[in-house]
Amino acid sequence: MPTPVATARQCLTEEAARALDDAVSIAKRRNHAQTTSLHVLSALLAPSFSLLRESLSRCRNTGSAPGYSNRFQFRVLELCVSVSLEKLASSKTAQSDDFAPPIANSLMAAIKRAQANQRRQPEMYHLNQIHLSNNPISISGIKVELKHFVLAILDDPNVSRVFGDAGYWSPDIKLAIIHPPIPRWAPARCPPLFMDFPGFEGNCDADENCRRIGEVMMMKNKEKKNPLLIGVCAKDALWSFKDCLEKGRYGGFPSEIHGVKLVCMEREIGKFVRREKDEFNLKLKEVSLMMENSCSGPGVVVNLGELRVLLKEEGSSSSADGDDHDDVNELVMKISGLIEVYGKKLWLIGAAAKYETYSKFLGRFPSIEKDWDLQPLPITSFRSSFDSLGSKSSLLGSFVPFGGFFASQADISAPLTIARQPFTRCNA
Repeated sequence: MPTPVATARQCLTEEAARALDDAVSIAKRRNHAQTTSLHVLSALLAPSFSLLRESLSRCRNTGSAPGYSNRFQFRVLELCVSVSLEKLASSKTAQSDDFAPPIANSLMAAIKRAQANQRRQPEMYHLNQIHLSNNPISISGIKVELKHFVLAILDDPNVSRVFGDAGYWSPDIKLAIIHPPIPRWAPARCPPLFMDFPGFEGNCDADENCRRIGEVMMMKNKEKKNPLLIGVCAKDALWSFKDCLEKGRYGGFPSEIHGVKLVCMEREIGKFVRREKDEFNLKLKEVSLMMENSCSGPGVVVNLGELRVLLKEEGSSSSADGDDHDDVNELVMKISGLIEVYGKKLWLIGAAAKYETYSKFLGRFPSIEKDWDLQPLPITSFRSSFDSLGSKSSLLGSFVPFGGFFASQADISAPLTIARQPFTRCNA
């Protein structure tokens, strides 16, 4: 049964309820029998709501189709939304002026998901602890904020399909909403790509990612200073960052971290998870010794490598699940202890190719983002200097703004991979 509008509004904050009211007005104007997530999406694209529009702009700036302007792709999205709304069935009976199309089951389910997700936020956890002696906050008592409302709407399959038709990717939009942009310094100039002399970095995209990593490391509030790179290009950006530090190329970094030392622990972490703990413990002692001997230097960066190793996504079955969890918990506690002792001059950096990996990691360790001072950093663009001299990648060529309205090019069927010169892996 559809839910009355008044009942759904009680679950939302004032700003989110205003978006719902606009969606109901759109459904009524189109003579639709129910208000769906597509109506909410149409309302959120209006100029009166800036959250989604600004997030789309940031996604577009780092997205997979730099050949199209922000305004053009946004117009394509509006067209796709309009076409999807036209496909919805209209009510055959005339509606009275005071009729409000009720909330569809799928939209009400999104509101319930938003309530559950918002309840799991750290601020709600502490608030619940305060009221624990009296009346704990129930899910039904949580008023959903606009941000969580939008995130829940993005999980709707119809909404995801519309974004895909317009060339957007829902996980990118989610990351842009969850983590607002970081204040930036002026970007360093990138020299000609054919120059390979000392002092020339020669990789615009790599320099841009390194600069963004440096900005996170030097955030003024110091609450989240350890970058966790997320995206299909995160691993490449991590290798480039490692290469810059090892070769002393600090052109794209803030001056405060010039001369920072790098310690790679990916191989030792992998062995620790497989219950070979000696090398990891020796590496921890090495880091402690470096920290004690670098009082006058900027500090040490510990490269954790890929996050999936800590989630046993490598297909290992050498031990029972309970033992695996105990090993990973022990490793997390050891790294947390290292941060507690040397936090001011110690940085962590890691990578996750999928947002789902990061979500699963947070689900297993709910306080890890705070304990490790993690700042998720979306990495959706990377190319080596060799790619810059070649033609466009098949990923760029495969972008079809109208999602199938027009015939695609021949190279759309090519695999969505970017050929690049191999980088040196971090094994030391």
